[in-house]
Amino acid sequence: MNDNDGTANGGDQDVSVDFSMSIGNKPVIANLSGDTVAFVENSGDVALDTNADATRQ
Repeated sequence: MNDNDGTANGGDQDVSVDFSMSIGNKPVIANLSGDTVAFVENSGDVALDTNADATRQ
């Protein structure tokens, strides 16, 4: 973490921290209707639903 505040007056420019988080109620994507897509790793965004009929629950 870097606070971009410098080290004046005994401050600390950056510090290492560990954290964790729990996410409940994960989203469910439905109605993909057998759509398939191809993608190249580290390239641009790819829509998962090629027919635009997916729903989110």
